[in-house]
Amino acid sequence: RDLGAMKAAAAHAAKGAAARRLGSDGVGRRGVSVYAWGVGSDGRLGLPPSEVPKESNTVASFLATFTESTPPRKQLAPRLIELPFEVRDISAGYKHTLAVTSTGELASWGCGSKFCLGSSSEADVEEPALVLSPSGTPAVSGLRSVAAGGVFSAALGEKGEVYTWGDGGNIVDGGGMLGHGDLAVRRVPTIVDFFSKYDATIKSVSVGAKHMVLLTDDGEVLTCGVGESGRLGHGHATDVLEPEPVDSIEEDIVQAVAGREFTLALTASGTVLGWGRNDHGQLGMGSGLNLDAYAMEELPKVLEGMEGVQVSSIAAGRGHGAAITPDGKLYVWGMQADTNATVVELPKQKRAKQVDCGNAFVAVVAEDGSLYTFGTSKVALGHGDGRGRRAPTLVKGLSGKKVTRVVAGHDHVFALTED
Repeated sequence: RDLGAMKAAAAHAAKGAAARRLGSDGVGRRGVSVYAWGVGSDGRLGLPPSEVPKESNTVASFLATFTESTPPRKQLAPRLIELPFEVRDISAGYKHTLAVTSTGELASWGCGSKFCLGSSSEADVEEPALVLSPSGTPAVSGLRSVAAGGVFSAALGEKGEVYTWGDGGNIVDGGGMLGHGDLAVRRVPTIVDFFSKYDATIKSVSVGAKHMVLLTDDGEVLTCGVGESGRLGHGHATDVLEPEPVDSIEEDIVQAVAGREFTLALTASGTVLGWGRNDHGQLGMGSGLNLDAYAMEELPKVLEGMEGVQVSSIAAGRGHGAAITPDGKLYVWGMQADTNATVVELPKQKRAKQVDCGNAFVAVVAEDGSLYTFGTSKVALGHGDGRGRRAPTLVKGLSGKKVTRVVAGHDHVFALTED
């Protein structure tokens, strides 16, 4: 490794240690707290792995020993995370986490594979830390939001600039998700030059396992990355190395989100469109009897069962999606259960306000600030017992807290609360 990279990695780790010493500076003092739960290996929760309980399942522990791997660590109930900065945005990926501070700087922690943390190092970072340059200054500033994917990352600047870093792919498995026109890895946040000549400003960025979805301020969707299963929406399964407009969409889009290998978009009139892999019914199309590993749609299509339903927000997970209507109804589809969108009622007829999806689970914030989760996940529901839930169940560990937002990664979750 070069000296600059070593200095950056050391500075990044040092900031993580500072986070432990400073406690809840910023977040806690301003009445906003961050809670985390789920798989805690690699530091992705913002907690040192040594502080996260080891896998209690004897079979799993035995297999870990047999394969000479580290037994998984799981935090099954919400736990307060100490941060040395106030959070403007946070994103949970496959094994890593990104955040934007209140001053627009980038922070990251968790698994550092393929340089997805942006610190020019592949070392894991066990505690929240600012991403610094070799000189010790913020590696990037002026950020609005972040998006954590498989082993790559993206960030959006206040002026619409797009930064990406991490794994760019390879010839065998495909790539292009960084949008730089090649398959090269980027060790640090690197601006995507494509938009310097594009006649529109980027409004939002979302990422899946190996693709990126961008939305402009005039309602246009662009995608790039691995094209397998039609997840890019261009009518083919070819990889795209630079952002390319999804030309078949005729209406303005107000929200676009990437699932693991599929994409959802919400039109200005409240209609949900979907494209990409549909093996779990994540596009809300078909039925369990005719779905297989090759089920897919290469062009945007309206979700079945939601004709005439006006939607105000959407979310996408590994193999399912969710939507909320203006009157607080929650619709869910996929997970090889109900392939067509169906209404899921919250207890006591509460209205849904915000929703996110992870690996076989859904997390939804009600209008009164309570949080409910459900799904087959045994690690990410936050109920403390490692069991799935068929229906929305109150996360009791956050009782008395007003949840303002929930963020779901593959197997780890963050909840922002107002005390």
